[in-house]
Formats: sequence, structure tokens, C-alpha cells
Amino acid sequence: MLPENNHLPPLYEWLRYYLKSCQYLINQHPVFQPPQAILDAFSNLLEAVYSEELKSVQRAGQTPNAPHKNKKTKDAEHEDWYFLIDECGKENSPSSDPFILSGILIAEREITTYVQRANKIKDLYFGKDLRVAFHDPYLRSGYCEGKIDYSFQQDRNKQQSFISDIKCLIEKTPCHAFAVAIPLADYRQEQNKEGRTNPLYPELPTTVYSMAIMLLMERCLDFLAYGLSTKPKVTVVFESIGPKEDIEHQLTFAQVLHLGTEWVKPDIFRKYFYPGVTFLTKEDYKKDKGSHPLELADILARDVFEWVKEQGKISPLFWDNWKAKLYRRGDGRSGRFSLKVLPLINTDIEMELANLRTSVTTFERKTENLD
Repeated sequence: MLPENNHLPPLYEWLRYYLKSCQYLINQHPVFQPPQAILDAFSNLLEAVYSEELKSVQRAGQTPNAPHKNKKTKDAEHEDWYFLIDECGKENSPSSDPFILSGILIAEREITTYVQRANKIKDLYFGKDLRVAFHDPYLRSGYCEGKIDYSFQQDRNKQQSFISDIKCLIEKTPCHAFAVAIPLADYRQEQNKEGRTNPLYPELPTTVYSMAIMLLMERCLDFLAYGLSTKPKVTVVFESIGPKEDIEHQLTFAQVLHLGTEWVKPDIFRKYFYPGVTFLTKEDYKKDKGSHPLELADILARDVFEWVKEQGKISPLFWDNWKAKLYRRGDGRSGRFSLKVLPLINTDIEMELANLRTSVTTFERKTENLD
């Protein structure tokens, strides 16, 4: 059955999409390398399907889509961005601590400048011979992480100077901050409420991490559609946890692009996000360029963790810097605000979140229709 726009039938597109997703996964996890003969056979099948569907469409007197290799010309009109995702807390923790998933949205053109500024700070405080990744909660607490002494031998003045430089790094980096917070005690309380027979949020995934990915992507998408004057195309980067967890996160991302969410159609996600995700470890970028803006997602996650844990009654160390990076459109509800807390049954957090929302500058310019 042909799609309504009378373009190329979808089989070729979905086979290509599936192959590209598999290639991303293979590149990130070499242990899962399939035999080359299988990859070659799949590529040949892809070409055969395209050829047959192209003939069918042409016989029907319709105009087919261009082959994938020509679509790169269209992508050249877009500006490349990265959505860098890290977490704080454990999704299955028995404690009452919240689980946080944070995201930093940054244009590709800004990454080199960030790396230069971050490396300059690292060279100044740790020397050029020691590979360092900014990692919370160590950097704000003055702890030692292996050979890395964030207390600088208990030198309070140097520690304060270091924190000041980190604040300046956040302030000077053109990026946008997003986060999803799930207070685990409140979540378990609602999930296990007496008489409940259905899932707490039937429209969301059942695992905390996957739920957070979906909610985070919805908020990032709203900004991409309404907050930018360019045509952004985004690569998603997770900090790697392990092969099993990385596969689960890749699957959730693919499901969002494939099926969409309750509020957003899948083709809108595919318009703004490249298929497949990248996974990085701290060792990856320490050995490469020495720094990566994924470090900012780590710092943001810790700040949101402390803010939610203390029910919004404190201002964490870098909070004022992050507030300037938050996004709000209109009243900030229904996915139009950078920070999501779910479930929101704590009245103190609800009040502080409302205050935070109203303090953030709005984006009123409407460039897209997500309906």
C-alpha cells in the first residue's frame, strides 16, 4: 500500500533506517560484530528492494523519493547539534533519592571552543600530564578521585578559584539545559498505591530510565521546533554505562523515533533527530581531545539531583548558571519547560518548580506546528 503522499513505499526507508541503526550499534559495541557476509547480504537486499519499489512507483506514474545517497544534499541545509545525556542517581535505588536524567543541547560549531576552554582550566589546576574529566560530585565537594585531588591539598583559595572558573565555563558556553527528575520514593508510593491495577503512566515506558529518555526528548524537541531560527538536526550522545544498558537506551530512542509519544508524532522526532545514538565514556574523550561538553551534562545532573532532593529549598553550587540555560515557552506546561518532575505530588517541589518556571525567560516565536 502506497503512502498518502504517493512517494516511495515505506519498506525501503524502514530497511535503510534499521540498517543504519544496526551500524551505529555495531560501531559502538565491536563485540557485537556480525559476519561481513550478513552485512553484505543485507545491503544487497536493501538495493534490490529499492530497485523493485522504484519500478512499481514509476509504473504507477508517481514521483519517487530520491535515493538515500542523494538525501545528504538536503541534510546540508541543516545545522548540526548534539544532545548530550547523563544521569545522576540509580533508577532502581531503594533509597528515597531522586533519579535524574539531564541533557545539554549544543551546536556542533561551539564544541571546539568548549574543549579549548575546559582544557585550559584542567591544565591550570591539574597540569598538562594528568588526564582529567570534570566529574561530580567530586569537583564540588573537594574529594579525591584517584590521582585527581579536587581539594588541591586542602587549599581553600585554589578550590574556590577552580569552582569560579567552572561557573565561568558554564556561563560562557552557548548551550541549553534540560532535565527529568523522578523522585523515586514518590514514584514507588504512587505505583504501589492500594487498589491500583494499571500501570501508573500507561502512556510511558515501564522502566524509570526509559521513561526519563522519552520525557527528556519531548522537551528538547519543543525547543528545537520553537526556540531556534536555524534548521537543527541533532545527534544524541549518552554517557556509556555498559553494553546491556546502552542497548536498552538505544532501543528506547529508536522506539521514540519509530512510534512517537502520546503527544508527538514520530515523523516530527525523525525530522529533528538523526537515527541511532552515540555512547561515550570519560576515558574516550580524555584520550581524544581531553574534554567534551558531555561533562556539562554530568554537572547539571548533580545540581538538579540536589535541588529535587532538598525539595527546591536550596540553590546548588551552579544553579544560578544553569537557570540562565533553561527553556520555557508560553506557560511552560505540557512539555514546554526544560525541567520535568514526575510524579509531582510533593507540594514543596511543586511550588518551587512553579517559581522556577516563572523566573525563566519565555520563547514566544512560533516556527513549527507539532500538532
